[in-house]
Amino acid sequence: MIPESEWKWQGHPGHYCCVADCMFRMATRVGAFLVSTVGDRRGDGDDGPMTTIGGGDADFFETMIFGCEDDDLPCGCAELDDGDELDVRRYATAKAARDGHMAACYTVARGQCRGRGTGAGEEVNR
Repeated sequence: MIPESEWKWQGHPGHYCCVADCMFRMATRVGAFLVSTVGDRRGDGDDGPMTTIGGGDADFFETMIFGCEDDDLPCGCAELDDGDELDVRRYATAKAARDGHMAACYTVARGQCRGRGTGAGEEVNR
């Protein structure tokens, strides 16, 4: 188990091409993995309605787990190995996204990340 004291909280979002429109951002390096959660996307600025970022009607937040290179970038941020997500989880609320981010961090810390080719898929928490 990788203890929380060894997790590295990143000062930036870890994924998503439209992240500039997302009000919710978390990224945590846990060992050789990056857990990234984004959401609350507001396409028309802060006052617009939330826009989904997944395929479901209530997919307003998502967590992805990525593998990382051994060395961080010069800025201290994690460098993704190939950018392919190992797991995806989607949520309807900020609370579910925050809780899901932490759950994903613990999954990785316990060595239980499913990874490529082992049944990784969407876990929808509503």
